[in-house]
Amino acid sequence: MEPETVTLTTPFQRLMYERSLAMEAELTAVGAAAADGRGLADLEEATVRQVAALGRDALEEALRARVAEIEKKGARRAAAPAAADATRRGRGRAP
Repeated sequence: MEPETVTLTTPFQRLMYERSLAMEAELTAVGAAAADGRGLADLEEATVRQVAALGRDALEEALRARVAEIEKKGARRAAAPAAADATRRGRGRAP
């Protein structure tokens, strides 16, 4: 395979790219080290663990970027529509 140049334009893209490369490296190592008859199970376990961590990191970074965007705009904070709606209907918090 020929080398490719990748252009990353955001910290989020960089995080996802780096994590994907790390995931590939770990899965390659897990597959190579797996005992006979354990390859699929070990790879599946490592994949589930890596994907869960990747998802958490992606969510965290997406939320961080969104908060930074809102703070940059100086948007004022507002009550959540569901909470305001429930209070108007007399379904506020129980004492």
